[in-house]
Amino acid sequence: MRFVNIKNELKKIRDKNSSGEELLYEIKNILQEVENKDQRILREIQQGKTNIEANSFELDLLETEKIYHLDQIKKISIIYRLRFLDSRYFKDEIPYEALMKVKQLQKNHQTTLKGFKILAPEEAFNLKNADDPLLFVPIGNKYYYLIHQWGNDLSFWRKIKMWPYQSLQNMAVFMFLLSIIFVALIPERFTNGELTPPKFLFFAFIMFQWFLGFKIFFMIKKGKNFSSTAWKSPYINA
Repeated sequence: MRFVNIKNELKKIRDKNSSGEELLYEIKNILQEVENKDQRILREIQQGKTNIEANSFELDLLETEKIYHLDQIKKISIIYRLRFLDSRYFKDEIPYEALMKVKQLQKNHQTTLKGFKILAPEEAFNLKNADDPLLFVPIGNKYYYLIHQWGNDLSFWRKIKMWPYQSLQNMAVFMFLLSIIFVALIPERFTNGELTPPKFLFFAFIMFQWFLGFKIFFMIKKGKNFSSTAWKSPYINA
């Protein structure tokens, strides 16, 4: 009776079926095939076709919590001043984990996904190291399927900071509140005596016109627009 080393026995069986060179060649082919698939997915994300409205999915395999309508994406884009654009406009690197999720999704649904979209801060489509991108693919009828999210969470203050940029109405309200605060801080010696309510409103209205006109002038000069218009624009100055 003697002890058996399973690893050695397994090696003997393997060596009977193939040589070391044949084994390395086979493994190389497998790894190359995996690499080719990864590169095809990455190429589709970075250079994919636009105007793809739907992909072929197995309905029973979809996770409902990952399905979003375009109106819902538009609303969050306006609130946080995000862009929802074709993935080919995205300038940062696509993480490997996202490629793996795309590959698994394609395998599960026996399809090739196209028409990738990314929801991210507008800086992500111009600069490196932007926050919190989300990778989507169209399902059809303005519904999108969330594949992967990466990066850092958005700051809560971004919602407050970007609130005036949601629309002209928001900007007007913000500038009016700013005008009231500004006039309230003006010393009485600059207002020719006591600041009565009519006089207060008069000065507030003057400052409101000045602040709003000044802000809109610089937005136009920089080619910027409100989030309600810019959220799907592929142009930098939007």
